[in-house]
Amino acid sequence: MLREKLQVFHVILLTYMLQTGVVLFSLPRLVEENLGPNGWIGLLAVFLIAIANAWLIALVFHRGKGKSVFEILESVSKWLAYPIYVYLILVWAFLGCLVDAQFVFYFSNDQFSYDITLGI
Repeated sequence: MLREKLQVFHVILLTYMLQTGVVLFSLPRLVEENLGPNGWIGLLAVFLIAIANAWLIALVFHRGKGKSVFEILESVSKWLAYPIYVYLILVWAFLGCLVDAQFVFYFSNDQFSYDITLGI
């Protein structure tokens, strides 16, 4: 029976392109609004973080031999796993709060609701 398998290179390429694409299209405007014209330095840092993230994903995928990140982490050390779990919980909670804040901002803006009511 023939089984198709996603190669490591394709996973890395897909991850890198998704992260870079999101950064490429959404971050420059936000950087210009918040940091000014020298915000390109921050863009370089974000691109380096995306590359490092893709490299770490490739490393786990290659060395893990099919195991998930959590299985690998718990097999190394339980004492190392719990602080990382707490960190992940805090990061996801913080991201949820940011998304919620943006949602509330968009729908509480008077101009936005005025445009919807007039049909503009």
